[in-house]
Amino acid sequence: MNGTILIVEDDMSTQAILQEILQFEGYSTLLASNGKEALDLLSKSKLPCLVILDLMMPVMSGWEFQTHKQKNARISSIPTIVTSASNRIDGLSDVSAIMRKPIDLVQVLEAARKYCPLH
Repeated sequence: MNGTILIVEDDMSTQAILQEILQFEGYSTLLASNGKEALDLLSKSKLPCLVILDLMMPVMSGWEFQTHKQKNARISSIPTIVTSASNRIDGLSDVSAIMRKPIDLVQVLEAARKYCPLH
């Protein structure tokens, strides 16, 4: 099974922590700092088994990314976990889980194991 996880996060320290913990557990990671970068990556990379998606980002927000993702048959079935410090999470559909920031790394690893089993 593909053990690649796409992290879509504009905060570089949060992105680095997520990448480090996931790579330590044996996952490969793809990184994007906004929804547009994530869509570009998904159009030319091997598809990940999971997307970890921040909502509040410049250029293209997590809401906009999710709308585009749902309309694209090639990527629409990839599970998405939304992370947000905001209480405003309305308007989201077809997400596998929502995690509040600060992110609980144990929860992230549990989700990774659920959606991206390495064995």
